[in-house]
Amino acid sequence: MTAGLKLTSRSLGIAVGSFIALFALLAASSHFIILVDFERLEERLARQNLERVLADLDNTTNTLVQILGDWSVWDDTLEYITGKKPEYITENLDAETFANLHLQMLILADLEKQIVWGKIYDHETETLQALTPEMKAYLSDLSELWSHDSPESRNAGLICSPE
Repeated sequence: MTAGLKLTSRSLGIAVGSFIALFALLAASSHFIILVDFERLEERLARQNLERVLADLDNTTNTLVQILGDWSVWDDTLEYITGKKPEYITENLDAETFANLHLQMLILADLEKQIVWGKIYDHETETLQALTPEMKAYLSDLSELWSHDSPESRNAGLICSPE
């Protein structure tokens, strides 16, 4: 009977050991498979979110190009730039305009690339702030802003300002 008990104990030990080893192998492999799948899913979702952000940025830029491009050829804009219509700013470029167009900054410049008017919109206080001398210098040195092949050309995009 002791021999039978030894055999049963040994068989039970082997069965339990095999079960534990099989369970550990199954847990490790499923963890690896699931982890890889989640990493792929996370990467795909991040890529989709980035594409959405870029598409929204592109749409916003195109809308601003249309609106501000339209303003740039107004007679009133030209008259303001040349000093003939000082009321242009109060009539067209108040804080509400910046908020409605989701603008952070807007500048008006003459043909000599001199900034005639410029403001920065503070979204927290909903007020317009003057351009600092550093910002004016930065914008004046930004060649991409001033490079135009023709009167109809437009430069649009984001700039990383020092402020």
